[in-house]
Amino acid sequence: MQNENKEKSNYQTNREKLKELSVQVKPLVKAGDYENTNEAVIENFYKDTENTEFHTFRGWLQLGFVVKRGSKGFPIWAHPKKWANPSATPTAEEERDYFPLAYLFSDAQVDKSKSEVQHEHA
Repeated sequence: MQNENKEKSNYQTNREKLKELSVQVKPLVKAGDYENTNEAVIENFYKDTENTEFHTFRGWLQLGFVVKRGSKGFPIWAHPKKWANPSATPTAEEERDYFPLAYLFSDAQVDKSKSEVQHEHA
């Protein structure tokens, strides 16, 4: 139970931080410098000399890499979900889309998979 509360707390903390970053890049997205908020956040806050390429966990696997154990993902906005509320008359807040978090991992957080390494040396 305590671990579940900690995960919820981490999720909420990541969500709040991402909201703050999103507000900061909003003018850049509006100006057309970036296609969307996620792209702007990645380029302005996550990308550096060590972290240059980002993919999902599954994306790295498809490219032949494995994410290192214990790596913490970089939060981004996932595809929106509708609020699930069975009431007949939802409020304006409930009408809005809810954006859950998704996580990306950088090239600094991955290793070539064992099968890829074996394939290269064959």
